[in-house]
Amino acid sequence: MFNKIQTDTPIAKLISSVVLETAAGIILCKFYHTMPRNNLMCGTPEMLAAKLNLSMWEFNIGIRQLKQLDAIRKYSAREYMVNPDLGYNGEEKRYWVLKHLWDTQTKSGLHKT
Repeated sequence: MFNKIQTDTPIAKLISSVVLETAAGIILCKFYHTMPRNNLMCGTPEMLAAKLNLSMWEFNIGIRQLKQLDAIRKYSAREYMVNPDLGYNGEEKRYWVLKHLWDTQTKSGLHKT
């Protein structure tokens, strides 16, 4: 098992061209450091801010910028999903499962089928 960070995708190029707020960079790095195989970070914003050693103000600013760049989406009330085009944890087959989850999710939640 490995963590793969993809640098040749449009979202990775966009993030590399934008100056990230300090909190957004910290959130992204720490999410990748502790990210499970499903690219989901579970917990309330308060729990995640405490886990990442950030104040709620810094956490909200960082998450807001990462959401605007489409690097992170709120998956459910207590889960944030990291864009699999930026990176994922696992083998190639797992990437396509995560990519499908990401593509079928909208900013307001999962697509209804």
